[in-house]
Amino acid sequence: MNEVAGRPVQAHDFAADIADIRRIEALPTLLDVICRTTGMGFAAVARVTEDRWVACAVRDEIAFGLQPGGELQVATTLCREIRQTRSPVMIDAVAEDPTYCGHPTPALYGFQSYVSVPIVLPDDVFWGTLCAIDPQPHRVDTPETRDLFRAFAGLIATHLDVLQRAAADVARREQQAFQLTLERRLQNLIDPVAMMEVATEALGRHLGVDQVGFGELDATQTQVNVYRDWSGGRIASVVGTWRLDDFGVPFAAQLRAGATVAVGDVRADPLTAHPDVVAAYEGIGTLSVLDVPHLRAGRMVAMLFLHHAEPRAWTPAEIALVEETCARLWSVL
Repeated sequence: MNEVAGRPVQAHDFAADIADIRRIEALPTLLDVICRTTGMGFAAVARVTEDRWVACAVRDEIAFGLQPGGELQVATTLCREIRQTRSPVMIDAVAEDPTYCGHPTPALYGFQSYVSVPIVLPDDVFWGTLCAIDPQPHRVDTPETRDLFRAFAGLIATHLDVLQRAAADVARREQQAFQLTLERRLQNLIDPVAMMEVATEALGRHLGVDQVGFGELDATQTQVNVYRDWSGGRIASVVGTWRLDDFGVPFAAQLRAGATVAVGDVRADPLTAHPDVVAAYEGIGTLSVLDVPHLRAGRMVAMLFLHHAEPRAWTPAEIALVEETCARLWSVL
């Protein structure tokens, strides 16, 4: 996991991308038109990030063997180059193409003809590619084919943008409703412990996580004292004293620096993937964690933590909700 401008960059939720693509009703028709128009036997929409290539929709008439959710090593694909250049790649016949005749990718995947164009969202964010391949040469490097792919890629980008905006709007409304409800529940409470108990349970139930708790750090910032936590029943209480670095030295360092840390799977994230650290998380029944620190005079004095028993992709909306709730609690505790 990386950090940008003090905010966590969460492990990407490819399942959500696949679900969004499935909501585009016209997409199977688009892939069919691509195959029929070009004569190519395989067409796909792929989500392409810096380190992953995941198929989201596929039409396969050449037994390539890739299904939605299937993955190729991004470093072995031409889509990695397309992500960097944002320029289409169109190849009639690899064997006769001066640029790609010796390229390892066509040999690895056994294609002669190839088309791939970038899918770029209206806010200029690169999303992925619309691509097609075939083991036989085909005349595809034409203005007509280029325009067809660009039009379809633009249509996909527009649909994705609409879906993402709608989801963000729903998340905003849910977040506002949660904050208003929590505010009403807290307004007559004066006991900080009671306020924390109400808030942790409300967060846990609203987000569907297994455990939410509050911990205070000792003067050395090495020990976390957890006095109370809420659990949905799948994770045992972690009330007690814990050594923060046992859950990942780089993980703890980010918290001490004041950064929210979201880990979708402790076994895979560089912050927590050390075997001893994974064992520490497994020891408390946790595979996914979201921690928000509280700093006073530049030093971490407390933290709110969310634990889940299974891998979980924390969404930006969820992270923002937890951070806003924390800010509300820190202001009165």
